[in-house]
Amino acid sequence: MFARTHTSTSAKQFPPPPHTRLNMWSNMKGESKGLLPGRTTIGPLLLMATTPVVAVLIVHLFVVHGGSIQSFLAAKESLRAIWPTPFDPTAWKLIGAFMGTQLVLMRVVPGKTSYGPITPGGNTPVYKANGFQCFMLSIVLFLTGAYQFQLYNGGIVYDHLPHIISALNVFSFAFCFFLYIKGAFLWQSSSDAGVSGNPVFDFYWGTELYPRVLGWDVKLFTNCRAGMMFWAIGIISYACKQAEIYGSFSDSMLVSVGIQLVYVAKFFWWESGYMRSIDIMHDRAGYYLCWGCLVWVPSVYTSQAMYLVKNPVTLGPVVAPTMFAAGILMVWINYAADRQRMQFRESNGKCKIWGKEPQYIVAKYVTEKGEKKSSLLLACGWWGIARHFHYVPEILAAFFWTLPALFSTILPYFYVIYLVVLLTDRAFRDDARCSHKYAQDWKKYCERVPSLIIPKRNTGGLFEALYAQDLLCKLVQQDAERKDSKNEDAVGIRTTTEPPTVDVAVRDLLGGAQLQQCWGKERHVDTEHTAELQCDGQIGHKHRDHDRRDGRREAAEHLPEGTTTHALGQGVRDNCGHIVAKRDRDQWVDAERVQGWEDDDDHRQDLGPERHERR
Repeated sequence: MFARTHTSTSAKQFPPPPHTRLNMWSNMKGESKGLLPGRTTIGPLLLMATTPVVAVLIVHLFVVHGGSIQSFLAAKESLRAIWPTPFDPTAWKLIGAFMGTQLVLMRVVPGKTSYGPITPGGNTPVYKANGFQCFMLSIVLFLTGAYQFQLYNGGIVYDHLPHIISALNVFSFAFCFFLYIKGAFLWQSSSDAGVSGNPVFDFYWGTELYPRVLGWDVKLFTNCRAGMMFWAIGIISYACKQAEIYGSFSDSMLVSVGIQLVYVAKFFWWESGYMRSIDIMHDRAGYYLCWGCLVWVPSVYTSQAMYLVKNPVTLGPVVAPTMFAAGILMVWINYAADRQRMQFRESNGKCKIWGKEPQYIVAKYVTEKGEKKSSLLLACGWWGIARHFHYVPEILAAFFWTLPALFSTILPYFYVIYLVVLLTDRAFRDDARCSHKYAQDWKKYCERVPSLIIPKRNTGGLFEALYAQDLLCKLVQQDAERKDSKNEDAVGIRTTTEPPTVDVAVRDLLGGAQLQQCWGKERHVDTEHTAELQCDGQIGHKHRDHDRRDGRREAAEHLPEGTTTHALGQGVRDNCGHIVAKRDRDQWVDAERVQGWEDDDDHRQDLGPERHERR
């Protein structure tokens, strides 16, 4: 379901309107940029030819050979001998039961309405946020069927995994072909669709951004309810298989599966936030996304627990809890970053970030329909450390749930290595997309948050900025204490409905929301050298005392590089502790008066139609 969307009947390429740039943000061209080259034809062909083989090979190595490379090489098996039949009846029954259950749960389990970000075509996706409920129900149903009603043994997924992956390969290719034909020749679920003119890339990348079939959202199903749900059910089944073989769970299996289940539970708890990630906002429903979630996730993402089934490791009462705690800490940091972003969005920027007012940059963009919109680029908290710092704890969490396998072979660490490449490439893709979308505003954001994933410098600058802010607050408080009652009736004070604008660097330091929070019923003093702001009925005043100048000079020494010191000499001051420089008023955005805020990507917040209105 979409808000403000329409359905196209063909995938013809129309000439773009003059305001539209053909890039990763636009639907007009299926451009893809990232860490690795060859992303239009050679790369997709290579991936589609090799990844199905790798998925089958990994499962064969772990299930048949117990993760032993020596055993695999000694067997000298051909690919034909390795590849199980994709038409095993039990495998198809299990796939049908699992997917059918998930489709039913998507429909019948209640959940609140959630909205995705505004698309390049100006559409707003609508979802039912019931992922966590479906996650808990799925686990209960699986364990109840296995141990209460004894319909199957708990290790059934592990027992039939090679045939399941083989069958999923066939199903996924057929499903991706259907999506390609649907979007290119039959019908499109929204205006965010089209073809690039390259059939190879269109099949690999997809033709629709938000396809729906019979009312089911395809990407919500493949990414979340099929891929991520299989991850949880699969590793539980692997643990059950180990207990069936050895009579109990090894502590290494408990640590690995425990961390992974917490991670997957976090994912479903935060599912509405995932629907605003680059996977959903930018990646179309094609081989890359749908096959990856239906085949690659069950075979590769679960490989650590798959290895431990036949290779139990005893960690001991000290090492096991330590590994578990470290893994949970990484999952928590990853969640804390996601939660911080969601709080910023849900509060319309009116929230505390690490005890301070949020700092952000306002970025403008234009949709393909010509609608001018704005986004808030969050530049503090976790999102001020690096533009994609949340990838660091995600990689470390994967390392800690792999670590219980220890180091007898590198095979269990294949997923960790793959994840580093995947997330690094994703960070580059996101940067390329946002650079096209926001242009110069994105450059300003990158100057403010220069690190991509790993911080390039220590956090000293952060504490210096906070210290400078405290100095500024004290200066204004001194001004308020020493104000002369005569100045309260000074000539030149006039009522205005127009908020003062600020120097960009200082506004970013103090935070736009922090400034607008102090904007009550204002009075504005506008002279040649000074502009003064009334906040909460009190008026700041100009003082010429030398100690003020000395204090401002001290504060200037602690301002981040590039911050104008104009704010310390002549500018807007208020009794709430803000000193800001005067600048062109067209740059002021009154966040309180802007409606329709929507999140844009991993660390952004859309403001909806651009409303840079003066109060």
